[in-house]
Amino acid sequence: MSDKSPGTSIEFLGRSFSCDEVALEPAGEKGADLVVSSSEGLVLRCRRVELQALENAGGEYALAGDESDPLGQISLDGFDYPIVEARFRLDVGREPSLLELAGTAESIEYDGCDEVVRLVSFRGRLRLPGVATGDS
Repeated sequence: MSDKSPGTSIEFLGRSFSCDEVALEPAGEKGADLVVSSSEGLVLRCRRVELQALENAGGEYALAGDESDPLGQISLDGFDYPIVEARFRLDVGREPSLLELAGTAESIEYDGCDEVVRLVSFRGRLRLPGVATGDS
């Protein structure tokens, strides 16, 4: 499912990016990949998002990854930032459902010849049309 989502945004590296497209792409039996893109060049892809787990956990859910198995990545300006932690909060009381997300990605910087990994945060609010509203 996909949507042109005005009014939704992702904040990353001190900038705010309006989200032009939000999609949940089926991945496995229970999960989906969350894919968000912005005309300003930001693309966020987070694997293993389980909407049923969000609903069962009272609308809040967290995932953790690591260097060898990140949750996904944020791509911006030709650089990729692996996502190592993400938290989701799903407000199913409205249609379309509102997903709030926050998390941490890794930024690789260089100090002379040394590679330095710095953790950078991101957050966003996304509208997810077609997601169950919990009324059933």
